[in-house]
Amino acid sequence: MPDGARGSAALVKRGFALAALLALIGAGCGPKSVRLDALPSHSSSSATARPSALAFFNHPLVEELSLSPDGEHIAGVSSRADSEVLLVRQTMGGRLKALAEIVRDKNGEAMTISRIGWPADDRVVMVVEEPLRLSTNHSRRDRLFSADLQGNVRHLAKSWDQSTQIYNQGDVINWLPDDPRHLLVGVIMAGEIYPTVVRVNVWTGAYRVVQEPIWGISEWYADHQGRVRAALGFGKPRGTMRDDKLFVVFAARSTPDEEFRDVVRWNPLNEVGFTFAEFTPDPERLFVVFGSPDGDRDAIGVFDLAKNEFADIRFEHPVVDVTDVVVSQLDGRPLYVSLMFERPEVVYLDAKLEKLQARVDEALPNRVNRFADFNRDESRMLVRSWSDVAPPEYYLFDGANLSLLLQAYPDLIDTRMSAMQPIEYRSRDGLTIRGYWTRPVDAPAGPVATIVLPHGGPWARDVWGWDPVVQFLASRGFAVFQPNFRGSTGYGTEFREAGYGQWGLGMQNDITDGVRWLIQRGMADPERIGIFGMSFGGYAALQGLVSTPELYKAGASLAGVTDVRLFMSHVGQALRHDDMMRLLVGNRRTDKKKLAAASPVENVDEIRVPVLLGHGTRDWNVRVEHSKNMARALRKHDVPVELYIYDDEPHVFLDDRNLAHFFTKLAEFFERHLQP
Repeated sequence: MPDGARGSAALVKRGFALAALLALIGAGCGPKSVRLDALPSHSSSSATARPSALAFFNHPLVEELSLSPDGEHIAGVSSRADSEVLLVRQTMGGRLKALAEIVRDKNGEAMTISRIGWPADDRVVMVVEEPLRLSTNHSRRDRLFSADLQGNVRHLAKSWDQSTQIYNQGDVINWLPDDPRHLLVGVIMAGEIYPTVVRVNVWTGAYRVVQEPIWGISEWYADHQGRVRAALGFGKPRGTMRDDKLFVVFAARSTPDEEFRDVVRWNPLNEVGFTFAEFTPDPERLFVVFGSPDGDRDAIGVFDLAKNEFADIRFEHPVVDVTDVVVSQLDGRPLYVSLMFERPEVVYLDAKLEKLQARVDEALPNRVNRFADFNRDESRMLVRSWSDVAPPEYYLFDGANLSLLLQAYPDLIDTRMSAMQPIEYRSRDGLTIRGYWTRPVDAPAGPVATIVLPHGGPWARDVWGWDPVVQFLASRGFAVFQPNFRGSTGYGTEFREAGYGQWGLGMQNDITDGVRWLIQRGMADPERIGIFGMSFGGYAALQGLVSTPELYKAGASLAGVTDVRLFMSHVGQALRHDDMMRLLVGNRRTDKKKLAAASPVENVDEIRVPVLLGHGTRDWNVRVEHSKNMARALRKHDVPVELYIYDDEPHVFLDDRNLAHFFTKLAEFFERHLQP
């Protein structure tokens, strides 16, 4: 593991090495800059009807785009296999310049730029994430850097007395738009486990404490005047590990001079509460996420701190949770509420922005167009545009003119993609299950070879939109089925809790019932169905081969759980939340038979079809032993298995070449066994 010095300044360099620059922008370009609209493709494949896996799984050309406060410059991050680069360019044209390069540790300790932003017109702040090994878990920590437009880079915490001991420096709480020399940042100081809020000078790195840590508070929020006035915590009271003491707390204060008070504190395992969403312009009122009147779905409401009661319900949806409200950073007025039902939706709360949105949608029809960033006076807007068949593109909009800035996946511009169709079916016990069906664009009429793709989490959900995994598999001739099985988030409390304790049981039944529904409707060919997933999805894929061996002709997993008790042991010890795992999955001490029955590695004798496995050696979420043990057990039972181990990769692969290699092997595997 890198120590504090090695993990900071030694890996951040001013400028940009010539070899790295040529790798980024191609031979023949100058060594210092390049026009953004002239930036060539960043993989070796050309745009054809069947691009390579690298075209799909390369990092986007540039991401994390951000407008300067005056709107005159735009910054972004370009990721490559061995480094990430902070780039800047004049918004209305000009040449692209590299301000800093983050070189990943050659020992596999992945360094990433996790966030960027502009505190001032001529300065960019970046948060650099690096690995940190704790005594019980492998985690990551943030480092905070700033760079001026000449490429002079400063590690802001380098001069701090305890900088090498500070776990987190990069939680930017407020960009302080009225004070371009400072930021509010949450940091975890030496000897502490909860964050302190400091005001950091982005030129010198000098800081001043504005909020001392409070036990249990892990997140701080500052209002539109930069005053720390709300907080959120999750954990257990000091000195106790009792199961019934788990809590979520939402704390706030009406003025900066008051003490923080608990607005609500509750046990998320068996009680209902609410959490902070955003500040309103009125300091006495906050937007909060709370249970809708029927008690099932999350909605957006306004809470009055002075009266200690809900003032009104601002928005709710009859089917899905609503958890996101976006407000203006200029004056705090609410702009819109976003949600995901079948497709992304927006309900506008600001008439002016709604009219601007209509102009953008008219210019870019049949796409999802979102305002991703604004300059200081909101006269210029960065628009991110995409759909299920269109990779993301970025535009600059000034209220009248819409200008293309870049296409995130230039190698796929001329590739025909396959439409993602929302579907709905009933599980065997009558529960409504929603998901997505993607049929290859050139597939012949009738049932088609299908890959079932359960999502990870499992407390997550699949959404409609651009998905490289789905489109890659469809480009190889496979339909893709994505079920949002019980336990998936976004469909209300009852649906989420229906998945508790249902690994390999109700969750798996929902996937199976969806496959049979597709067969009955003549959509999926029953003789050519495979299943593949990542993380929990990998677990569900392997468990599907165990529980319904007659349904699938092949199965694959990337970083999937194979031994539920082993997984629970690692997670329970690392996070010290064994009680939560008992509720969500089961008791690893008393439910041994149940968990063994739900563990693919314990039931390989039921598997009758070929299996492909992939895993990274630095995966601390799901240890690489899961895939190694599974491969060993399959070989012992003479089941054909392919195992691909990727050195130094974490749970989510960082080297796009490794990701492309795995998916190339995956496609070849399914092509052999499903014959699309």
